[in-house]
Amino acid sequence: FVILTWQRTGSNLLCGILHNHQDITMHSEVFHARKIHTFHENKWSDSKDWNWTSKSRDEEPETFLKDLLLRTPSLLKRHNNSYDNDHKKNSIMTCSRSQAVGFKLFPEHIRRMGETGDHVFRKMMADPYIKKIILMRKNALEVFVSMKRAALTGKYLKDNYDHLQVHVDPAELQLFLRDYHKCFKCYDEMLKNQATYKIIYEDLVNYRESSMKALLSFLNLDDGHVPKPIEATRKQSSKPMHTAIKNYSELKLCFKHSKFASMFNH
Repeated sequence: FVILTWQRTGSNLLCGILHNHQDITMHSEVFHARKIHTFHENKWSDSKDWNWTSKSRDEEPETFLKDLLLRTPSLLKRHNNSYDNDHKKNSIMTCSRSQAVGFKLFPEHIRRMGETGDHVFRKMMADPYIKKIILMRKNALEVFVSMKRAALTGKYLKDNYDHLQVHVDPAELQLFLRDYHKCFKCYDEMLKNQATYKIIYEDLVNYRESSMKALLSFLNLDDGHVPKPIEATRKQSSKPMHTAIKNYSELKLCFKHSKFASMFNH
């Protein structure tokens, strides 16, 4: 499966919970520009036949993805592969050794690889045997501010940055909102003929048990026990947006009569 999302939408929290499930092999940003991020880095980096680097991955992304999805811990159950032979030749995920193998994907992971990345992305999106999970955060303003704070501090996990205020340019925010909503609309259009599972970050935080049980059911996995998230994925901010944005009042006024006005009601 693949988690289609945007940075700073709670994907670290979701991936951390899924990583702790006994029947899931969870990876992270395997198509990150500088590094192949996976929870199993130490185990596979010691493997004699694991020769992938970020450079070789970008040269052969489809081969890399197939190889990655086949490398699962031997303690996990073997996946019962019942795909027809014709589909096996074309599917990226033809077989695996665990009940579920997943990774997360951001729009920039695809864009930076140009036509090659776009080809693999479209093939993956068209493949019904790779399940699609769409993770979105309702309040896009919080996404944007979190991106700003993380970029300024270089801290993308666990470190609290409630003390840090940022200035938000209204025009820059407007462009971000356009791209953010366009991205998720594109996912919906590409996957309109496939079963997908949409999860909202705010629901994951406030209704974690029920949200995760539904997601595990979608993946055909045991939903009797929802694992706890890993410690590193704790929230980095808990204070309201008006304390995080230096020019909050100005920004609120700029968007007062727009469809995004509700972002400032929290």
